[in-house]
Amino acid sequence: SNLLAAMNDLAALVESPTRRPLSERTTCKPFAFDDELPRRPIRFGTAFVLEDVLHEYEVAVRGLEVVEETLTAYPKKRPQVWFRREEGKPTVGRALPSILKEYARNVPDHQTFLGFAAALEAPMLAGPAKWLARNLRTRRELGDASNIIDYFGLMTTHGLASDERFKAWTEGLLRYADVGIVGVGAEEVTSGAKIKALGLAPADQADSPGVSLTTNPMDVMESAVASRVEDVFLQQTGRRRMRPFFLHENASNEPRRFDLIDESHGTRRLFAMCGPFFEAFSNGEVMVIDEFSASLHPLIVRELVRLFHDPRTNPNGAQLIFATHDTNLLSSRLFRRDQVWFTEKDRTGATELYSLHDVKDVRPDEAIEKGYLRGRYGAIPFLGEFDFPVATVRNDVE
Repeated sequence: SNLLAAMNDLAALVESPTRRPLSERTTCKPFAFDDELPRRPIRFGTAFVLEDVLHEYEVAVRGLEVVEETLTAYPKKRPQVWFRREEGKPTVGRALPSILKEYARNVPDHQTFLGFAAALEAPMLAGPAKWLARNLRTRRELGDASNIIDYFGLMTTHGLASDERFKAWTEGLLRYADVGIVGVGAEEVTSGAKIKALGLAPADQADSPGVSLTTNPMDVMESAVASRVEDVFLQQTGRRRMRPFFLHENASNEPRRFDLIDESHGTRRLFAMCGPFFEAFSNGEVMVIDEFSASLHPLIVRELVRLFHDPRTNPNGAQLIFATHDTNLLSSRLFRRDQVWFTEKDRTGATELYSLHDVKDVRPDEAIEKGYLRGRYGAIPFLGEFDFPVATVRNDVE
């Protein structure tokens, strides 16, 4: 999760830098178990391919200041330093237009030059900045099962109402996943329908406004969060309030309509994935997801991964990067060894990231899940004996 958080921070550093101060765009903190590191800059670096050209971007942040920054491109498989920043203003390389030298003189210390130039639609720099900002974003809350509606669920809902091609694709995916859904759609709703769909009682049917139809306080909180998320989404996008509905067949093969709140957590999460997945497949983008398999059946997760492997469903080369604790996915039939990465903490508390390809003597047909659970590749907890006080029931509580 720390690695994905760092990817998310890097995306935020180059995305519309004038909207938020530097302190609000990064969540990564210096390593806490080393007294020296908190005084050093936090460094980010990535290599990516854009329009068949390899790019390498590095940036270092200390407090509220960008202290180092470099972008190198390989347009003819030879390195070209497009700009370099070291404790001051950037130095622009000869390959870039001369106007960027003026931009470099005016970039604030608390902004990345890549993001600053991209905001001005600078030639040759806007593309890499927009790619990083869009593709390294981690979908941490993607289909968050604790929320009835999240941002990506709203994205999927509004896509159903505006794009027939996306609607057909979503129906096909939900049928393919065998969750019992035979049809899906979206419609505009009134404020009263909004309350009903979120599981809240109208004011004239409760002791006080917004009282839940159930007595579980978690339901009230869940509905309130969902309502707030939707209000922000509508304000940002200027769209109308929409609600998804789902069709299931009864024993007589007759369709019956259900709201999102009636569906299981796993179905809600799968539904929320449809919007960003379709976008990734359509545009050849990168999907970064934390806890990808949460609330989903292992067989469904496997098939979602296979959608990215199959050129028929992924003709534009979209990429999926995810973190998971689901060992069922550790299979040589599903992943190459260089596609499987582990994280392991050392004695100092630092995390090491390494690939299964780096582990010696792994056979091509090896049972990877079995080997992992036995500790052959590391990256597993070694549990001792638990010695907890015995829980007792108190009988003295009135």
